[in-house]
Amino acid sequence: MRSLRWMLVVVALLLSVQAQAAKKQYVCVFDPVGRDGDVFSMAKDIATEFLTLGVDLKLYPYTTEASAVQDLKAGLCDAAILTGLKVRQFNKFSATLEAVGAIEDYDALRVVLQTLTQPKAGKLFVEGDYEVAGVFPAGAVFIFLRNREWVTVDSMRGRRIIVMYGDKVSSSMVAQVGGEAVNADTSTFANKFKRGRADVVFAPAAVYEPLEMYKGLEPDGGIITQPITQLTLQIVTRKAAFPEGFGQQAREAILEWYDLAVEIALRAESKIEKQFWVRPPKHEVDTFQEAVRVARIRLRDEGVYDARMLRILRKLRCRKSPEAYECKHPEE
Repeated sequence: MRSLRWMLVVVALLLSVQAQAAKKQYVCVFDPVGRDGDVFSMAKDIATEFLTLGVDLKLYPYTTEASAVQDLKAGLCDAAILTGLKVRQFNKFSATLEAVGAIEDYDALRVVLQTLTQPKAGKLFVEGDYEVAGVFPAGAVFIFLRNREWVTVDSMRGRRIIVMYGDKVSSSMVAQVGGEAVNADTSTFANKFKRGRADVVFAPAAVYEPLEMYKGLEPDGGIITQPITQLTLQIVTRKAAFPEGFGQQAREAILEWYDLAVEIALRAESKIEKQFWVRPPKHEVDTFQEAVRVARIRLRDEGVYDARMLRILRKLRCRKSPEAYECKHPEE
């Protein structure tokens, strides 16, 4: 009888393990290119690695980011891979990584993410029922122009500039330079630019080839070499759907993919024809930096940006350039 009871216990344990192994977490992956895009391809590789963390991910591609957000909120997804713009509603601290002009380049972003991946920063990635379980670069965001002569802040006045629906940041920036906002989303902005319904659009190089952005640049357009922000992709989880401690483990694992993500971004930038790149004069870069600094402070005061993240980013910038105005006048 005792032997039978032990057999039943063992069978029950085996069934329990099998049930746990069979359980999958469903992830909505935003990739404007869809299943064949670089983001979805990387997500598949990451999902394989996450098996070592005891998590089995089932991925679903979304070409419309709003739909991925909606399904995450509805509980149809246990997690979603989204841009920082859409992450803002789930975690303002993490979304503020995309603050305008706050991170200069990929090396600076690496330092930021290494700093924030330390366990003591973990609580900052949890907000309500959601946790950001990983951040990786999706490429610098550049200013695409239908006329390459529009390289100054003043030249933006009166231009029709794409603003993503619900994005207070781009709306604020357009208002600041005196532009005319043209509303769009991830599925419509490229066509509006290509068809001449907008003069200016902010976008990463990753969309240049698949969305045929060159059609909006020909023949006189240009792309300003100075990035306006660093686009990120972030894994937002419904915290209760994942094992305890998964968020920290995942953030550390995702950091190992940093170089590959940057390599993908640089590859996309290299596909842009050299004649389209426009380097603004030094004095104009300084004017831009001051404009975005003022914009960050205003957006912080309006509750769009997280003050803690802005302070962290300013301190990291000042380590590199302690002589900068913002380092002597720390308003952020």
